Amino acid sequence: MDRVLVKEPLTAPLRVAGELLARLFASTTGSEADWVVKLIDVWPAEYPPNPKLGGYQQMISADILRGRYRVDFASPKAIEPGKALEYRVRLPQVSHTFLPGHRIMVQIQSSGFPLYDRNPQTFVPNIMFAPPESYVKATHRVWRAAGQASATQGVRSTGTSMMLSTGRPLSAAAWRIASSLGPS
Repeated sequence: MDRVLVKEPLTAPLRVAGELLARLFASTTGSEADWVVKLIDVWPAEYPPNPKLGGYQQMISADILRGRYRVDFASPKAIEPGKALEYRVRLPQVSHTFLPGHRIMVQIQSSGFPLYDRNPQTFVPNIMFAPPESYVKATHRVWRAAGQASATQGVRSTGTSMMLSTGRPLSAAAWRIASSLGPS
């Protein structure tokens, strides 16, 4: 399932440039998980110059982090099931201006398949050789609580820091609820 965070339509242009960092505090019922983060420019629902672009979701930047590498890419570690852990997902460099009327969307998902290989949700030494029984159903949650505030950080063209974060605590159905984002 996707976790989608959408900002209200912009009233002025907003230029974002540089590297983006998503700081997720998340948990899983499995011992392995992928975290995919996408920054998307959502065009207005009605766009008279080109009606086909009405509501278009233009991906600006995206990347994936396999949970086993959350601490060190050289030393994979299993995830403790049910424990909210910090994941830092670095997105590729951007240079983009969100126009008035457009919205900023951040999507968080637990799979990049078929662009990225399937994750069994069970820690195994090498996912390429995971036995069929290691592929299990898992529930993933993104958290927003004191000391566990998931956010996407970046740099505006002015050089000031920008943080887009969820506007309210996430419920038990965290992956199903859309909440607003706003600079802080």
